[in-house]
Amino acid sequence: MATIAVFVALGGTSYGIATGSIDSREIKNNTVRSKDVRNNELRSRDVRNSSLLAVDFKPGELPAGRQGERGVRGGTGATGATGPTFGRSGQGQCDPDSIAFLTCAATGQVNLPTSGRVLLIGASSWDNDLQTAPPNSGTCHLDADGQAVGPAGSPFEVDAGEATTTHNPGQGGSIAVTAVSGVLAAGPHSFALKCNETDGSMFFTDSTISAVLLGGS
Repeated sequence: MATIAVFVALGGTSYGIATGSIDSREIKNNTVRSKDVRNNELRSRDVRNSSLLAVDFKPGELPAGRQGERGVRGGTGATGATGPTFGRSGQGQCDPDSIAFLTCAATGQVNLPTSGRVLLIGASSWDNDLQTAPPNSGTCHLDADGQAVGPAGSPFEVDAGEATTTHNPGQGGSIAVTAVSGVLAAGPHSFALKCNETDGSMFFTDSTISAVLLGGS
């Protein structure tokens, strides 16, 4: 070191030290300890190259290293869940004359792109025959692939007679029904709004149905 001169006798075990910043009496077993060195006495030339580590320096004392090479781009992640991926509507009318259900509005055959539940929304106007006195009544339900959606009966059937029994012949009203189907497989399906006549004379006009795929099962 700059302030230390050590002369080792090659032929023996004795050594000499020219005193400077370090007292020769403070050196033991050829080791210089932290307490043996005065603050701010050591210089760059006193330290062997590559002998210090990064942990020996305070943050910010070392210059930033060369920027590393750009890493390999990661793969594309899985596609997230999506909302409705299909929708179809239909419009029509019907004039049932018995308890047998007639199709008043239908979507026709449609191909679902994936399996899932389908939201069905149906609506219709109804009228009774001008020549028929009350009561006039009928029911409507939503249908998927020829089967009524939901439990049989209420709440997926609407009794038009509840409105017509208090009206004069020729007066009418409207109905609306909604339901969610069970899980349907991907592929062709058909959806419809169907109504019947349970008493008197009923007919349904401006009937509509909409079917929307809700997504995964």
